[in-house]
Amino acid sequence: MRKIIKLSISVLFLSTLLDAGALKGEKIYSKKLKKDCGFINNQFSSKHTREEWSKIYKDGKMADEIKLLCPKSTKYKSEYDSDMYAFVSQYASDTGNVPSR
Repeated sequence: MRKIIKLSISVLFLSTLLDAGALKGEKIYSKKLKKDCGFINNQFSSKHTREEWSKIYKDGKMADEIKLLCPKSTKYKSEYDSDMYAFVSQYASDTGNVPSR
């Protein structure tokens, strides 16, 4: 019984952490990129599927892709990559999810 409770708490905590990254990525997009990109949140993240975003992130090309999608943007830093990846993968074109903002 204790193992089940510990597992449940761990899953809940992990899902909260993962969602926090996506929310932080959405906030970064809204504050740093949205004006320069000209997309609303779901248009930006739906430019690729989850698998495509994953490959871009794993290849270390997240900043390059964002520069490609938002050529006017000068505020993006590569330190935002993990949070932006959480955001774009959660709302990628094949997920059906739409950001709340």
